[in-house]
Amino acid sequence: MIVSIGNLNLDVYFMVDDVPSRGASVKAKKFYMTGGGAASNFAVAVARLGIASRIVACIGDDFLGNMLLDELKKEGVNVDFVKRVRERTGIVVILVDREGERTMITFRGANALLEPKMIDLKALQNASLLHIASVEGSKASAIIDHVKKLGYSTLVSYDPGGIAIKKPVDVVEAALKADIILLNEREFEAIEEYGFKSTGDKIVVIKRGDEGAEAIHRSRKIFVRAFKVKVVDTTGAGDSFNAGFLVSYLKGLTLREALIVGNACGALKVTRAGARGSPKFKELFSFLNERGLSETASKLDKPIALNLKR
Repeated sequence: MIVSIGNLNLDVYFMVDDVPSRGASVKAKKFYMTGGGAASNFAVAVARLGIASRIVACIGDDFLGNMLLDELKKEGVNVDFVKRVRERTGIVVILVDREGERTMITFRGANALLEPKMIDLKALQNASLLHIASVEGSKASAIIDHVKKLGYSTLVSYDPGGIAIKKPVDVVEAALKADIILLNEREFEAIEEYGFKSTGDKIVVIKRGDEGAEAIHRSRKIFVRAFKVKVVDTTGAGDSFNAGFLVSYLKGLTLREALIVGNACGALKVTRAGARGSPKFKELFSFLNERGLSETASKLDKPIALNLKR
């Protein structure tokens, strides 16, 4: 079981040739809506890889909240710990240009009311990993402290997302407490500037977009190049990568192999529109085999360990 905590919102997509400048207007070529939010994207990606997945999040007591819950249930994600609060469900408007890059407008809504106390021992039952996604540093730090006080020993991974750039000092404290931290290049540089260092057994993963990904562990650096694919939409690529990397790591694959699987999941995602375009296990398995990585693919048949806490 992998538990994720963080945002659950509606994503509203407009596919455009170019993002409009201030005061300008452009026509959208396509429009669609789907569930989104880093934690929920991750939860779906994990479930599609055949791993039990649970999410802790907040939604409003409204139509959008009902729709998002139904989507997650259909994907096989456990939603028993999604709390309804007195605020509207979060919404993100995403403009995707012809190169697949995105520009976003965010209304956090119910997501802002997420609290550490919403995680209890029942939420963590049978969890091998707690993944904290796009949660501000102080709240992420409080979540980790809360889990420790509960006495449940589980690995904790943290992907702060863009918060690492906006509030790097805030993120450093939580990053130092997590077992695994996942960031893109800019986010890593931002918190490194404010004193973050990879020490001890901590694993730091740096996602470098179309170049690939790097893992740092005990002063050892491992880099794996990205797969070349046609990019349609990069939204949710990092969440898909995280799912592939973390599931592989929990199954006992090496860091290099976990990076390969993470890159594969990210590559498959960007070939599709929407944040929920992560691959199913069979798609990932075929993708790796087609690229001469059958040995790595075969190792994905292993179950994940219940508890890998060092």
